Amino acid sequence: FYRFAAVEISSGEMKSQAVTYVLSGGVLAAVAGPSIAQISAHLLGKEYSGSFLAMSLLGALNWLVLSGVNFPGNSNFEEDLGEGRDDRPASLRENDVNVNAKNTNVMSKTRSTSDIIRQPLFILSCSVATIAHTVMVMIMSNCALSMKDDYSLHKASFAMELHFLAMFLPGFFSGYLIKKYSAFTVSAIGSVLFAASATVFALDEKLWNYYAGMTLLGVAWNFSYSGATVMLTGCYSFEEAAEVQAVNDFILLATAGVGCLVSGVIFYYYSWSALIYVASAMMAVNFVLFTFGWELQHGNNSNVKYEGIKGNSENGEMAESLLQSKEEKVSRDRTWSNHSHGRNVSIDYDSDAHQEGIEKLRCSSTGGFV
Repeated sequence: FYRFAAVEISSGEMKSQAVTYVLSGGVLAAVAGPSIAQISAHLLGKEYSGSFLAMSLLGALNWLVLSGVNFPGNSNFEEDLGEGRDDRPASLRENDVNVNAKNTNVMSKTRSTSDIIRQPLFILSCSVATIAHTVMVMIMSNCALSMKDDYSLHKASFAMELHFLAMFLPGFFSGYLIKKYSAFTVSAIGSVLFAASATVFALDEKLWNYYAGMTLLGVAWNFSYSGATVMLTGCYSFEEAAEVQAVNDFILLATAGVGCLVSGVIFYYYSWSALIYVASAMMAVNFVLFTFGWELQHGNNSNVKYEGIKGNSENGEMAESLLQSKEEKVSRDRTWSNHSHGRNVSIDYDSDAHQEGIEKLRCSSTGGFV
């Protein structure tokens, strides 16, 4: 859930990068984890008991770091967002409070979780992340077993190291790609990379096939998983976040767990090639989903794209109400003289948070494709 926590405390333009920066922490884990385990394995009397102690200390360090984060609801959170007290004239402050109260009443109309998970955007984002994660786990968990008969443990370990670095290293730039080209596009590129990975695996079982295939698999997972996570944030408002995120991760992790078990059966009773073919068939489902998403975005059926904003649903009415209040606030924008500080201050009522709330409702009423 750390990736979702990062989204909640980030501004709208930084959300995609927040998700990928959290995932990129895996680079440190991939490099430092094995070293810490090896160093601490014999620190205490029993073998590996020192490794478990090191894990506990890392958990305590993680808690200390997180305790310094001001999450929404923390008394310091709003103070950190502003530069100080509100020195505007009383008339402007009173009008602003009235409009904010109106917006609060509108935003409090949260939907049921079942309504949210039926949205096209939730179905697309949850399915893409679930299939991508499941395919990755199925192939990764059997790769070393496939290599053990023909290659040394050192070479199999190196293939896994390449995979782990490929999974998390793109996090340093995939957020920028999502911001520039959209989460949908980056996720679709991830699916193409999954297909490229399966092709490399299917060609042969030489060493370069394993190295290249596992590297492509890692990058594919990062693009698909990061993009789908960012897409998911368009499905819900802040009040709805916890339940929707829980449902998404339950579906994802439960499916990946079953997939891991099934992959072992396929590999044991059939072959590595059979496992690759099954994984490829699963990825074909993602291509169908992306085609469906593309039609929603670019199709000629305007009702699909805009019916929520037209007020044909409860969420559409909520969005209209927020848009109206936004216009009311913008109409009062003015520059006034702050005599106590001897400077002119331009008051912008169209805040990022307000705009973000409008976009959330637009997404929720149209399935996220606006």
